[in-house]
Amino acid sequence: TLGVTETVKDDLNPIWTKFFNINYELGKLKVINVGIFDKMKDGETDKTMGSAAFEIGDILGSKRNITAKRLRNGGVLFAKVRHVPRADGDLYIKLRGFNVKNVDRGFLRRGKSDPYFEISYLEDDSAGWTPVARSKKISHTLNPCWKPTEVALDRLCDNDRDKAIRITVLDHERSGKHQLIGSVEATVNT
Repeated sequence: TLGVTETVKDDLNPIWTKFFNINYELGKLKVINVGIFDKMKDGETDKTMGSAAFEIGDILGSKRNITAKRLRNGGVLFAKVRHVPRADGDLYIKLRGFNVKNVDRGFLRRGKSDPYFEISYLEDDSAGWTPVARSKKISHTLNPCWKPTEVALDRLCDNDRDKAIRITVLDHERSGKHQLIGSVEATVNT
């Protein structure tokens, strides 16, 4: 077993931030099996939603190094592979918000946002932003103070401290349709 991703709650289109390091030798067959599970309450067995087998060489030979597989019970699973240079340190970041935009008015317009943040890198091939870290939501606040987050620089910016990164703050919604509060683009050096 390579490992387990974080649980993404209430989202039928999850984007996981967990990366797995795989040693791959060009020309050698390397297959990984990815299983998807619905996380149940403590003490209950997680429900299997489907699985797919991916061959690393096939993914590397595909457009943007992404391959999709249909799951038998519905849905599509995407796998992406990228070469990551050896780590050149970590970004240690502590984020706090003051009077963030309230996008969750709720009943009688008295609700408050449930903010969380994502840290993303920009794909080299213009495929967009890919999240590499996600905080836990903090319920009902416009002044969040999140726990410190540590991200390896090889995952975040390929050790290029001048490469663009994005920090996005969102309001968590049970429906999975999280609302944008705001975002900022920067580099590790700025």
